Amino acid sequence: MKRINFFPWTDDSSVLGYGTTSFMSADSTKERLALLAAAFDQGINHFDTAAYYGYGEAERLLGKFLVGKRDKVTVTTKFGIEPTGIVKLRWANLLVRKAFKVIPSLRKIVVRRPGVAAVSNVFDPIKAEQSLDRSLTALRTDYVDLFLLHEPSLESVASGSLMEYLEREIGRGRIRAFGCGGAETVLEVVAKKNLSSGRWLQFEDNVIHKRIESIAGGDRRCITYAPFNSSLKMVMTWLRAEPARILAWSKQLDIDCSLADNIAALLQATSHGRNASGIVLFSTRKVEHIKSAVKVASGNYVTNDQCDKFIKLTAAIRW
Repeated sequence: MKRINFFPWTDDSSVLGYGTTSFMSADSTKERLALLAAAFDQGINHFDTAAYYGYGEAERLLGKFLVGKRDKVTVTTKFGIEPTGIVKLRWANLLVRKAFKVIPSLRKIVVRRPGVAAVSNVFDPIKAEQSLDRSLTALRTDYVDLFLLHEPSLESVASGSLMEYLEREIGRGRIRAFGCGGAETVLEVVAKKNLSSGRWLQFEDNVIHKRIESIAGGDRRCITYAPFNSSLKMVMTWLRAEPARILAWSKQLDIDCSLADNIAALLQATSHGRNASGIVLFSTRKVEHIKSAVKVASGNYVTNDQCDKFIKLTAAIRW
C-alpha cells in the first residue's frame, strides 16, 4: 500500500481510505467488523464515518473495532446531518434497520421524507458540540483526526461562531482538523474564498465526474470519494452499447474491457492519479473488493500508461 504524509501529525497515511457507508448493508455485525478488519489487515489506516451513517451504528461499530488500534489509524467523522431522537436509541436504530431489510421499499420512503429518520443542516455551535460528544463516545476515543461539516450550506461554511467553536475544539485536542464534505457547488465557493472551513475538503471526484480541478489548490488537502459508483455503470453502459467499443478499448488498453472489475480498477487508479497528494475513499461490503482495491492502490493492477490512455478514451463518453 502506498503511503503519503497527508495528516501533519502522522507520516504514514494510506492513499486508500475505507468508508463506513455501504458496509452497513452487510447482513450482520460480525460481517461488518470483518470488513473493517480486512481493510486494516490489508494496510488501510484511514477510516471515514459520520453521525448519520447507519443512524449512529457505523460510528459505534468502528469504535468497537478500533479498541487497541486507535494510535495506528486516522479517523474522519462528520456532523450536520443527525438521526432523529428515536433512532438515536440503539434498540430503535436496530428495529429500523431490520424493517428496512424485511421491507426494502421502506428505506426509499424514509429517505424521501426529510425529518423522518434524520434532520440536516444542523450546524450551530451547540449542536456541533453535542454531535462531537456523541461521536467521541461512540468511537471510544478522546479525539478525531478530521471533523467535517456534512453536506453544509453556504451560510454554514462561513459561520464565524461555528468556526470559532471548531478552533476551540482543536485547542482542546478533541479534533485535530476540521473542514467540509459535500456538494462541489458549495466547496467551490469555500475554495474560491479561501475560507477557514476549506483547509480540508472531501468530495466526489473521478475521471467521469471531474471536480478536483475547481476545488484543489494552495495548501488545501483533499479526500475524494466514489471512484466507482455511478461512473462504473456509465462506462460499462457506454461500452456495451456498441460491442466494437469494447474491442477497441481492450486493444488500446491491453486489458479486457468487457469485465467490470477491470474498468473499476482503471477508475480507481485514475482517481489516485487525480488526487495524488490526497486520499481516495471507497466503501464495500465484500472482502474480495477490499483486496482488489488495495492491489490497485499499490500500483500492482494497472500501469500509468493504461491510466493515461483510459483518461483519453473516457473523454469521448457522451450522454
